[in-house]
Amino acid sequence: MFSSLGSGPSPGGKNAYFTFRAIDNSTFKLSSSTVQYSINGGKTWQTLNANTNSPVIASGNEICWKATASSGLGTFSSSGKFDAFGNIMSLAAGDNFLTASSMGYEQFKALFKNNTNLVHASGIYFPDFTYTNCYDEMFWGCSSLVDAPILPALRVYGASYRSMFRDCVSLLAGPELPATTIYNNCYDSMFCGCNAMVTGPTILPATDLYISCYYQMFRDCLNLLRAPDLPAYTLDNYCYNGMFAGCKKMTYIKCLAVNKSATKCTEWWLPHPYIAEVGTFVKAANTTWPTGDNGIPSGWIVVDAT
Repeated sequence: MFSSLGSGPSPGGKNAYFTFRAIDNSTFKLSSSTVQYSINGGKTWQTLNANTNSPVIASGNEICWKATASSGLGTFSSSGKFDAFGNIMSLAAGDNFLTASSMGYEQFKALFKNNTNLVHASGIYFPDFTYTNCYDEMFWGCSSLVDAPILPALRVYGASYRSMFRDCVSLLAGPELPATTIYNNCYDSMFCGCNAMVTGPTILPATDLYISCYYQMFRDCLNLLRAPDLPAYTLDNYCYNGMFAGCKKMTYIKCLAVNKSATKCTEWWLPHPYIAEVGTFVKAANTTWPTGDNGIPSGWIVVDAT
């Protein structure tokens, strides 16, 4: 149907089957599901049973994947380093990935969890829809991953991106997160432990927050320089709890919250000594904040937003 012709980490994009390009000579297996694979760009396909190694894919060569699945597939492992690109939905909708409009519960949960061989993922095409827990833990522990895919969804269901990049210690930049409609735990611990990440999303634009939506989202991002802008006026229970704990280089926050009465909504979000000693905090005018771990760090300059 479609091929993955081209060079570099991300040829094909939306129109390509989900594909791995071997950096080292590698075999691949998927822990819990039977899938089909092609080593000739989708011209012919073979069946690969769950927890069974693929043929060796020589360095520089590619293997495409497809499956028809309504829920979690399991976890890919590999014997060598590789890049991933193409349309993730060929693992859910098979040959019909271009017209797919929905996915199932935990559809891609833990798909690469603790795979230390995945290097580039920026070429993976993600659709503009989500479902509950769909990408939960997807790249958790991918210690060689250096880049992230674009995440275009404007509505993010519960726990969709929870722990998605957790402990991706080589990831340098987080993707923009344009969603304006979000639900419980949607970004919970998403970048927790990404201690090489310097830049993250510039804004978290949703203004109607839900329980634990950003819980510990950037915890221990040791090199993150700036927080995303936080425009929401009213906070929900645990929404910013622990959000920036351990972000020791972050020196700028713009948070326009006015109603901060929800349960533990900012508890330990900027705790001393796990935050920069000095910085700038931009707040809504005529709004008061406590000083300390659950509010504005002492020693920071406070500025009213204009």
